[in-house]
Amino acid sequence: MPPTVTPLAGFTPETTQRNSAGVPLPAAPGARSVVVTYTPVPSGATKVELTSVTVSVGDNYFYPEELHVTAGTIVEWRYDGAGGETESTHNVIALDKAFNSGDLNPGGRFSFAFTHAGEFAYGCSYHAKQMTGKIVVQ
Repeated sequence: MPPTVTPLAGFTPETTQRNSAGVPLPAAPGARSVVVTYTPVPSGATKVELTSVTVSVGDNYFYPEELHVTAGTIVEWRYDGAGGETESTHNVIALDKAFNSGDLNPGGRFSFAFTHAGEFAYGCSYHAKQMTGKIVVQ
């Protein structure tokens, strides 16, 4: 059974690819395709451009520690061990509890979409003194 998809405001998902005439295209055996069709923003509505940025997570650091983004940005934290550190478990927890990654082990990732302006301080509960950061959304 395919997963249930709840559409977000502004787009309508389709489960088959279609040509320019709207006719479904044949799928290769075993292939899974999803086409997302965007609905135009109604006049008077606020249009939010989505972008994505990455924060590197390593033993006792977030890099960058402070990040300035626009509303609609998706921030992904990656425990990539860029400095060779891959010994600890980390997490990403907003001080205001807006998001919580749960435990991140080496190779782990967590994403959160920042939809409104504000300052969002966060840290790692395992390394609270060393691992802190802030996302400033404009």
